[in-house]
Amino acid sequence: MSCDYKQYNYNATYCGGSFASQGCGPTSVADLLEISPLTVADWMTANGYATTDGHGTYWGGINAALAAYGKDGKMLGSSMDGTYDCSIFEQWKNVIKSGCEGVLLMHNVVSPMWTTSGHYIAVVGYDANTDQYLVYDPASTVRTGWHPFSDFAGNICCLYTSSCRWGEPEPDDTHSFKVSKIKGGSQGKKVKLLQRLLCSRGMYPQKKIDGSYGDLTIKAVIKYQQYIKDHGGKLKVTGECDSATWTNILGIAGNPKVVHQVQAGDKNIYVYLAQELLSADGYYQGVCDQSYGRATEASVRAFQKKKKIAVDGVCGPTTFKKLIGF
Repeated sequence: MSCDYKQYNYNATYCGGSFASQGCGPTSVADLLEISPLTVADWMTANGYATTDGHGTYWGGINAALAAYGKDGKMLGSSMDGTYDCSIFEQWKNVIKSGCEGVLLMHNVVSPMWTTSGHYIAVVGYDANTDQYLVYDPASTVRTGWHPFSDFAGNICCLYTSSCRWGEPEPDDTHSFKVSKIKGGSQGKKVKLLQRLLCSRGMYPQKKIDGSYGDLTIKAVIKYQQYIKDHGGKLKVTGECDSATWTNILGIAGNPKVVHQVQAGDKNIYVYLAQELLSADGYYQGVCDQSYGRATEASVRAFQKKKKIAVDGVCGPTTFKKLIGF
């Protein structure tokens, strides 16, 4: 989801100032809850967790808001002395690595990478292949992305965790799949998925979708990575589809990746993914706009009929599995 509190109403009052300057606390919580940051801000204000003198959100408001919206938040500890190799931080790393999410209150102890005072960020994923953590920073699209733990070291003030998004049993309406780094010379279903996604974005020819990571795929990946970088993203232009590139192109954080069932009337990233894959396979001719309208439903039905699965127009776990290819 990755909320940006700068995109919300600058004139909204929060913590004795503007939401645009003080809203990192509710925005980080909103990233974990996948709801509007203003909704969380209203709840924090109504329940006394918003300061009135421009000092932002009280620490206790993070866990309280998570609990109010059904997340089992827990404060792991705090530190103001700049140390980061104590048991608290090791516990935090292990919790995030296990598939949980967290909110960090950053404090400028060693370097002002995140803040010159205090600033909340959300940590929503971990990639074991690169040993990096996926961050949603409400104040910066540049800092939003994958970070080594050294980027947090010496700056963490308070640690929170929420209930695990990926460590819990999946509901019946989801399909889970894993992707891994692929590069020139790779072959298989994951390469084919990448090619289809690049095809839907006009960067790879449909007739060349063959599951083989050759020069044409390398050039397309470089083109995509450069495009994202030119527009403020944080991708390395290598021609290899690493974890950061996968997360960016899929729009889904986490490992494994989890897609949720969508149907007529829905508007979200999962609809967009379905539209792109249906488009690459020639079933969908409309605009990929995250809106599950009649054209999307019709294309899903055509795909289901072709694959000999239940034709109901709903893109559920079985349909997504067929669409994604594994």
